[in-house]
Amino acid sequence: MALYWVAYRRDRLLAGAAIVEADSPFQAQTLASVRWSDRNLEFTEGTALNVRQATQLPANAKGRLLSLMAAHNLSVRFEQEQRRMQHHSAVEAENRWSQNSRDAA
Repeated sequence: MALYWVAYRRDRLLAGAAIVEADSPFQAQTLASVRWSDRNLEFTEGTALNVRQATQLPANAKGRLLSLMAAHNLSVRFEQEQRRMQHHSAVEAENRWSQNSRDAA
């Protein structure tokens, strides 16, 4: 099973997020919606977490509704990791291009 980030809003404002273990994005949304149906939350988005993101989760994050602050902090951490990975990929591509140019000469 994969882990999914499922975000919710209330009155058009972000209300928090949940980390749900499920077989599909639809199942993650459904499980979270049923579990927290008493909180009057509206589904906003859901995305699968990659291995790196899953390892960054606090031990108690799975299966519970995160507060707005905890969800924001985790989201910032995920965005920083994504930028770091994009930079790393760009550097690798530039190094390959440079090596190929030298090999061709």
